[in-house]
Amino acid sequence: MLSPSPEETGTSGSAVPSASAPPPPWLWWQDTTILPVALPPVAPRLAVVIPCHNVDAYLDAALGSLAAQPAFRDAQVICVDDGSTDATPRLLAEFAEQHANVTLLRLPGLGPGAARNAGLERVDAPYVTFLDSDDVLAEGALDALLDSARTTGADLVIGDHTAFPERPYGPWKRHFGSGDQLITHPADLEDLVFSCAAWGRLFRTRLLEEARLRFAEGVLFEDAWLTIPALLAARRTALLDRTVVYYRGREDRGSIMDALWRRDSDYWDHLRLNHRLLDLARLHDRARQRLVQRFATRTYQGFLTRAHGKLRGAELARLFAAVREMYAMLPEEVTAEYVSRADQRLALHAVRTGDLALFASPDLATARRPALHLDADGLFLTEADDDGTCRRLRVGPPVAGPFSWRKGPSAVTGSPAAAPRAEGPAAPEVGEGPGAPEGGAPDGAGDAGSPTPEVGAGLAGAAGPGGWLSIPGAESVLTESVENRIELVFATRRGETVIPAEVEVSSPGVLTWRADSPARALWRRRTRLALRLHDHERSLDIPLPRGRDGRPPR
Repeated sequence: MLSPSPEETGTSGSAVPSASAPPPPWLWWQDTTILPVALPPVAPRLAVVIPCHNVDAYLDAALGSLAAQPAFRDAQVICVDDGSTDATPRLLAEFAEQHANVTLLRLPGLGPGAARNAGLERVDAPYVTFLDSDDVLAEGALDALLDSARTTGADLVIGDHTAFPERPYGPWKRHFGSGDQLITHPADLEDLVFSCAAWGRLFRTRLLEEARLRFAEGVLFEDAWLTIPALLAARRTALLDRTVVYYRGREDRGSIMDALWRRDSDYWDHLRLNHRLLDLARLHDRARQRLVQRFATRTYQGFLTRAHGKLRGAELARLFAAVREMYAMLPEEVTAEYVSRADQRLALHAVRTGDLALFASPDLATARRPALHLDADGLFLTEADDDGTCRRLRVGPPVAGPFSWRKGPSAVTGSPAAAPRAEGPAAPEVGEGPGAPEGGAPDGAGDAGSPTPEVGAGLAGAAGPGGWLSIPGAESVLTESVENRIELVFATRRGETVIPAEVEVSSPGVLTWRADSPARALWRRRTRLALRLHDHERSLDIPLPRGRDGRPPR
C-alpha cells in the first residue's frame, strides 16, 4: 500500500504530532487484515460505485477503507477509471485482481457524472452508494447505512460526514447530533436539501430507476441533478446520526468544489441546475417547491455577486437574462431569507428591476444621480463607503404632505425644510404594478399646523397642484435631483388618471413636486389621490392628503 498523505497523518504544515498521539480516525483501516474475495456474491446486498481520475495519492485510503468494511465481501463494487494519466489505472487493476466482486470500467475522461452513470448502469444490487476516490469510508459505514435502510424501510439514507482538515459545514449540519431520525417529507428536515453530495448516502436502486434519475454529465454540481430529485421523490428518508465518510480537503486544491467560481462555465452550470430543479419542483407539493426555491436562492448567492467580475459584455448580458428568469420563479420572502449583505441586496435589486448596468457595475452605482429603490421591505438608497464599495441605505417610509394649488408661474411660499418627517400615514405597500391606495385622505386632512411648502422653487410651469414628499433617513444621500419617475394619480371606481410630476430636492431628504392642472372633474371628494414613485418595473403608491388649498380655484 502507498504511504499515507500529509492530510491523512495530520502532519500537513509545520505541526508534527507526538509519537504517543493516537492516529486520526480516518486511518482506522490501516491495521485491518484484508483477505481477497475469491468469488463475487450471488446476491449482493449493496453496490458501491467509485469514479476515479488521477487520484493515485489518495486512492489507497479510499480502497483500503472500503475493503476493510464487514459488508465489503457482500458488495458489488464498480470502479470507473475516467482517463487517468497517473498510477490510478494500475492501482485499480491490482485491486480488481485481488477481489472478484470488483468490476473495473474505463472511460476516456468524461467527468465524474458520466463515470458515476456508467457504474450505475451496471448495478444489480437493491441499494447503491457512491464513494469519491479521495475520501475515506468510516469504520462500519456500509453496514450502518444498510441496516438503517432495512429497519426503517427508507428509500434514502443520509449519513453524517467529517471533514479533514476541519472546514466549515453547511446548514444541513444542524440536523445531526440528536440521534437517528425518519421522515416522510423532506420539509421535516428542511436544510437537508443543502447536503447534495452523492457520497455519504444510500439509495434504494428502485427509487432511482422509477424516477429515472441520473447524474448530469460534463458540468459542475453533477451530484445535485440526482441527489435533490431523489430527496424530493423518496417516500421515506432516514437520517443516520453518525459519520459515514471522512471528506478530504486536498492540499493541492484539486477538489472540483475548491475551484468554485473560477470558471465562466460554473456560472452557467449552476444556473442550469437551478432551472432544472425549479421546473421539477412544480410536479411536487408547495412545501417541496419551497425547499428547492431556498436551495436555488442560497446556492446562487456567490455567483450572483461575482458574475460582474468574471463575465463581460454580451456573455454577462446573456447570463443576466437567464438569472432574471430564475429569480422570477423565486418568491421575495424566500430570497429575503438569504440576501443580507449589501452586495447581495444590490445584485438582487438589479436582477429584480432588470437593471443590467447596475448588475455589471455595482461599484459605480453611486456615480449616478441618486435613485430611490424598492424591494419587499420598502425603500432604500445606495451609498458608497470610504473604500468605494457600495452599500444599501434603508430609508422611509415616505411621508407626503398635503398639497397646495399653484395659481401660476410664481411659487406658493412656505418652507419644505419644516415638513414633518416622523409623522404621517402608515408605511405604504410595495406593488409590482400600478394601483391606487384603497383609502384616500378625506378633505381637509392634515390641515392643522401643516406647513405649506415652497412648491415651485425651480419648477416653472402653468397652474397645477404641488406639494412635498419627505424621505426619512435619506438626508445624507438625497441632496440633488433623483432619477425616479414620479406621477400624480387620481383613482375612482371607474379607473385612474395619471399625470407626470416634476420633482426636485428642495432640502436634504425632502422632494417638492408639481403637476400640470388636471380636469376639474378629477377633484371630487371621493377621488383617491396618491403620488406614484417608480423604480424600473416596480412602483409604490404614497397616499396624498388634501390641504386647505387642495381644490382647483373656481
